[in-house]
Amino acid sequence: MADPVAVEAARLGRAAFDAHCRSAAGKLDLSDADLSGVDLAGANMGNANLDGADFSDANLTGVRFNSSTIRNASFHGADLRGVSFHKCDLTGSDLRAAGIDTWGLGEQRLCLSPQSFEGVNWSREQVESMLDMINLNPDWRVDWQIVPRRES
Repeated sequence: MADPVAVEAARLGRAAFDAHCRSAAGKLDLSDADLSGVDLAGANMGNANLDGADFSDANLTGVRFNSSTIRNASFHGADLRGVSFHKCDLTGSDLRAAGIDTWGLGEQRLCLSPQSFEGVNWSREQVESMLDMINLNPDWRVDWQIVPRRES
């Protein structure tokens, strides 16, 4: 269950959120919180429980989610440019229509682990963008084909 004080601080913006995080004891819990439309650009949300949180249409530019659990969360329409999902569990989260720009060309980090991505919903364009970063290597090239799965 989300900490109501942390939720209110997040709704007030990054300054209030950062102040709350500095004074709070223990792991940040924003599980199942409605954080749609918040502006937390540049915040540190690392090592947090964000399971089931709704970040729809939020400004999360440059946020560090490192080592957080973010299962079954919604990022629909959120601005995720420059975010770091290093060592995060995104199982079941919806990142379709989220603003993810040029993976691999900035400070963003994303761990390509099967356990982190089980059930995550990505758009075709987002998958292509992530795979494009593999081809930044000057010594080899990866060719791929993205084919939609058919329901049986």
